[in-house]
Amino acid sequence: MAELPQQDIPAQDGPASNLEADLIRLQVGECQFTTTLNTLTAESTFFTSMFSGDWNNPKTADGAVFIDSDGQTFRHILTYLRSGRFPLFYDASNHEFDFAQYQKLLGEAKFFGIPRLQQWIEQHRYRDAIEVQHNRQVFNSEYAFDSCSLSASTRTAGSLTHHSYSRGMRKVYICPRGIDCHRGRSDACGHYCHAEQVGKPMVFEEEPYFKGVVVTTSYILKPDVCLGEDFTPDH
Repeated sequence: MAELPQQDIPAQDGPASNLEADLIRLQVGECQFTTTLNTLTAESTFFTSMFSGDWNNPKTADGAVFIDSDGQTFRHILTYLRSGRFPLFYDASNHEFDFAQYQKLLGEAKFFGIPRLQQWIEQHRYRDAIEVQHNRQVFNSEYAFDSCSLSASTRTAGSLTHHSYSRGMRKVYICPRGIDCHRGRSDACGHYCHAEQVGKPMVFEEEPYFKGVVVTTSYILKPDVCLGEDFTPDH
């Protein structure tokens, strides 16, 4: 197959492309980042002012714009500016939020002038991303309690199960007419039972008892909360 003749492409003057012209390199603390001007200025009043032309932006030896802030926390700032997605600092192994990390990010959101992110953290909206459900089961049978406890131990890391039980002896009311469904329930006895009881002491007998309780707490992730589609900050 014959090759098509190559056409000469004229050289371009100035920046190679609009994208390259918009690229910004930042040195934030000990970390360096590359992003675009639109990403930085879409929500941040800090970066809007910085790149307005009125600031004399300090630069490093290799030309990156220097910002004296915490580089590790700025990673989360930049991730938010790129995606609009709110961060979820949550440890599923112990079902706890990283409140210290949220406090750091709140300080940076204020510093960089991002009110939407600032208010989302201040209002603790991240708590809505984890739904907590409780299920309580009570057992009077030790066998049923043991069976439930055994099955609960195989559940996923998204739930936490607590078991408790008690056993011993207790006194149980006996109906004077010997009606089984009245056993342990003096209020169930009718006037015939009470007539039989006249002049006689109430009768109780001891019996063993068992009571077990299994409480399962489920932690359900709701990732759509972090999209913030229903969140509008106050102005």
